[in-house]
Amino acid sequence: VDRDGFTTTVQTKDRLQQYAGVDFLTPQAYQKVMCIYRRDQNGNVPAFVTSYYENGQISQYRDLVNSRAFGSYQEWYENGKLKLSAQVVGGDGDLSEAAAKTWVFDGPCEAWDKLGNLEATIYYDKGSLEQESLYYHPSGQIQKRVPYHLGEICGRAEIYDQSNKVIETADYEAGLLHGPSQRFFDDGALAAEEHFER
Repeated sequence: VDRDGFTTTVQTKDRLQQYAGVDFLTPQAYQKVMCIYRRDQNGNVPAFVTSYYENGQISQYRDLVNSRAFGSYQEWYENGKLKLSAQVVGGDGDLSEAAAKTWVFDGPCEAWDKLGNLEATIYYDKGSLEQESLYYHPSGQIQKRVPYHLGEICGRAEIYDQSNKVIETADYEAGLLHGPSQRFFDDGALAAEEHFER
């Protein structure tokens, strides 16, 4: 799909040859490109789709199998810095907002800010939040730990200051506050405490 919204399909061998050396992860003069390959030995049709900002910089990349989202997904800021990297094991193969709502994430998903600082590492198990999600200060120190099980916060969530001191804790059960929730002064002394029953 070019900048004017016109769609062109290229499938003859001689015309495809001109794209053989093109790296579609670099800036392009298109809105979107989809490359579909021959059926593999397992009968699957691998493909990928990329989209681009107005300045030509890559915006999104997604692997596809049999026209469905499956494999790597990456997203960039307009300045070229990586924004998001994840694995997807299902969902609509397009790069639209509506398609994104159908994607099933699996494994670690990482997010960065516009300067390239890691902001978060979030774990999924076939679409459900699982394990401990980590959020980071721009310095790289952990800012927050949030444990998940079956898509709900379960266990103790902790928030840290820039010097890695715990400044807040909260216990959860099945996504609800359950047990003590505490805040601490800079010197580590207890500042406040509340107790929750689900």
